[in-house]
Parts: sequence; C-alpha cells; structure tokens
Amino acid sequence: YGARVGVWRLMELMDRFKVRGTVALNAAVCDHYPDILNQAREQKWEFMGHGWTNSQRMPGLSEEDERALIRRVRDRMKAFFGVAPRGWLSPALLGNWATPDLLKEEGFDYTCDWIHDDQPTWLATRAGRLMTMPYSLELNDLPVFLTRHLTPEDFTRMIQAHFDQLYEEGETRARAMTIALHPFAIGTPHRIRALADALRYLQGRSEVWFATGGELADDFIRQTAA
Repeated sequence: YGARVGVWRLMELMDRFKVRGTVALNAAVCDHYPDILNQAREQKWEFMGHGWTNSQRMPGLSEEDERALIRRVRDRMKAFFGVAPRGWLSPALLGNWATPDLLKEEGFDYTCDWIHDDQPTWLATRAGRLMTMPYSLELNDLPVFLTRHLTPEDFTRMIQAHFDQLYEEGETRARAMTIALHPFAIGTPHRIRALADALRYLQGRSEVWFATGGELADDFIRQTAA
C-alpha cells in the first residue's frame, strides 16, 4: 500500500506545502521502485542510506561484513542518483559500536542513529568527527499509530506542542525538529490530513527553516568551523 498509494499521496501533499523530505532509503528500493525515487528526486528530496532492506539488521555483523554492507548501500545509491548519500540511519536504528567509525571512513557526513539531542552534535570516531543528526521516535507515525494507537488528531497536537517548545527555546539556542513518516502509515486517507494540519501550523510561524538533512549538516559545519 505504501508504494502503490501512500507515498504518492505523501509526495503530493509535501509538494503542495513546498516541503522536501529526507528519505531514509533501503538501497534495494533503487531496483524495485525507481519511479518513486525519480519523482522524489524531481521534488528535490534528499536520500540517506538505510541499509539494503529493513529486514537485514546490522547488530552482530563483523566489522568486515558491516563495512561491506555500508559500501554496497553507498555504491548502489551513488549509481542511481549520481551522488553518494551523506547521511545514514541504520535499519531499526540498530548498529554496532564500530558503525560510526565505519560511516566516517566510508565518506558519510552524519548519522541519525543517536537520538540524544535536539540539535546536531559531533561524535568522535577513529577517523575524525561524525555528525549526529536529530531523529525522533516520538514524532514518528509508526509508534504513534501502530504501538500507542493514538489518533491522527493526537499526532497533529503532538507535532504542534513539540514545535512550540522548541520554537520558544530557539530564541536562545539552536533547535532542530524531525517528523519521521512511513508512507504506508501516514499515507492513508484518514491520517494524511493530520500531517497537512501540522504543516499548515508550522508554516504559520516566522523564522522556521524546512531543511533537508544535508542542508542542516552544512549549516552546522559552517557554525562550528571555528
């Protein structure tokens, strides 16, 4: 359903609001659903690595095997899009202790695995600094709808309340907010309006930047260059 209907409904909505997504992409999608990716690329979305498939998890892999997986994902995405992905989200957010080291060594700029802050941070690796990018298990349609069984209206209110707090804090410090969406969940007719209502609310406030992961990474690098 997500690939047949949900993702198209989601892309249409986000295009209407002029908001671009950052896709956590299972690289196998390049082979199975190229039409979806081409449309997202047309809308100037960004794509970050998310394993080969979501059923192939990383914990327990040897460092050699994990590096091979990361390279396979990176190389397939580079072949499809013409550029290598800058970001990474491990399937189920589950990596190994060496994952940040391997990502940095293989040319990645940021990871979303460490949900430990409301702004980008630097993580030390054996190859230099790797950026950690905020990700959310709170503003995330899967746990909201499929685990907590909350309503679409609940999701809208959560996004608004989350934003209001960060917006207030943003007067004195940097804050970034992520809304994690899965097309088969948010893309249903009775849920998509919750996202529309939330985006309408967010766009009603001044000085709000709807950035991709790469744009946020570039801004953080610039601000911390000194």
